[in-house]
Amino acid sequence: MRFKWKVAIAFGIAAVTLVAVGALSYRHMVSTEQDEKWVAHTYSVREELQALDGDLMAAEKAQRGYLFTGDKNYLPSYREALANVRHDVEEARSLTTADPAPQIGLHKLEPLIAAHLADLQRAIDVHHSSPQARAAAAERSAIKWGRPCVCSSWKIRPKTPS
Repeated sequence: MRFKWKVAIAFGIAAVTLVAVGALSYRHMVSTEQDEKWVAHTYSVREELQALDGDLMAAEKAQRGYLFTGDKNYLPSYREALANVRHDVEEARSLTTADPAPQIGLHKLEPLIAAHLADLQRAIDVHHSSPQARAAAAERSAIKWGRPCVCSSWKIRPKTPS
């Protein structure tokens, strides 16, 4: 009888160990799945922020193209980039609702974006006043936001009446 009890206890320990390993494996699998979802979410947020940066640069490019050439064909691209920037900010906000840290970062970033877009629009508004005003507005916009501006080496002279 002793032998039967030893075998029963051994099988009992083996069964408990098997159930414990199965439960731990299941818990690890669920945890890994949640981690994968968070990683995918993080990549989505990063992609949205990269899109925001790209759309800001597209707005700058279209604005400067218009300022330097006076070609109104740049304005639709500029307006589209502005709409995309607004959409990107809202999308980033909606993607980060569960985490307060990125929300704080976006809250700090939004006034900077608004100021930058206001500078871009101000330069477009000044465009019609004079060649000097156009060049100065483009240069101020570039210097303020740390982007190189080729107009600083240009010598803009007012048109003299002929």
